[in-house]
Amino acid sequence: MTLRYGSVHSDRPYSCYARHPLQSQTKTCKITMDPVSKPEVVVNDAYPLEGSTVTMHCNLQSGTEPIQFLWQYKALSGNTSTFAQNTSEITLTVQRRDTGWYRCLVKNLVNSVQSDQTLLNITYGPEFPEIVVTPLAVAERGHVALEQETVSLFCKAKSNPPSQYKWFYNNSQVNTGPQFTLTDILRTQTGDYTCLAQNSFLNTRSKKSISLTVYYPPDGLPSCSVESTFEHTYLRLFCTWPGGFPTPTLFWSGDLVDQEAVNPKTNTAILQYSQGTASNNSQFRCQGSHIALNQPTGCQVKPYSPAGEPQCSAYVTSNTQTLMLSCSWDGGHPKALVWWRVQASRAKVDRRHPTS
Repeated sequence: MTLRYGSVHSDRPYSCYARHPLQSQTKTCKITMDPVSKPEVVVNDAYPLEGSTVTMHCNLQSGTEPIQFLWQYKALSGNTSTFAQNTSEITLTVQRRDTGWYRCLVKNLVNSVQSDQTLLNITYGPEFPEIVVTPLAVAERGHVALEQETVSLFCKAKSNPPSQYKWFYNNSQVNTGPQFTLTDILRTQTGDYTCLAQNSFLNTRSKKSISLTVYYPPDGLPSCSVESTFEHTYLRLFCTWPGGFPTPTLFWSGDLVDQEAVNPKTNTAILQYSQGTASNNSQFRCQGSHIALNQPTGCQVKPYSPAGEPQCSAYVTSNTQTLMLSCSWDGGHPKALVWWRVQASRAKVDRRHPTS
């Protein structure tokens, strides 16, 4: 007699009768078909480390053979698949993608039963952290921020169980949790920021550091000045704007002989006025800009010559022993240089000094 799976009854036995011509009595035998009991999945490690080996058993108390086994896996996404059959024991080398629910199904000629789901939770990490800086600005040596900005640092490191986070500023702990916010950041907060990710279950850790530089503007406004140089045959223009990081950009404009005369390192410009390139109407402007300021700013200077002509005078000292000569040419910016020239019998003597 051939029976199909699931068509056999278990409430009464099946009897087999046999007779032989040389035997006077009919022989019998009986078989009772027991249903399979509800199986149980037993795992040697429910929280295995990624890359380790896990063994799962499908245990059941009773059931008449032959018994068939079927293994199913339900991913965290909800998708269910069959990955093994015809065995009550499976061995897996697990990866993080194997995290999910596992169960076994058993059946014989009488019935079929499935086990409860068992969670297999693969542990790993933390991996090398990733730090996201908002707003994002990157320079040659790391991240940058403008003074008085609000800067957010967010750290993420893949891990199971999820990572726990600590923040360090120049090796001193300043915060816990994945996000660290610096409100109205100051120039004194320039430095190294480190995110430490920890997996307390595995007692593992990983960290990453970034360099954050705070840009800040110079103090006040640019300052313009002018002086004579090369024995009062040239004008030297000065533009200074101290402080600030990085160094501000300064640019001279005006009636310059050649814009290449501007020295970007000293922020000075030299103008030769003896050739008529500058007059009392010449005006020069220094424009300053800085990455931490929204608008450029500047200063201006207007050199001019003294009015009239030099004034010469002579007077005798009180003891009538000395004759004093005086020469002045007041006004002008910068001040004029005056000197006396004395024609001697054999040599010419110059005595020069700026007017006071």
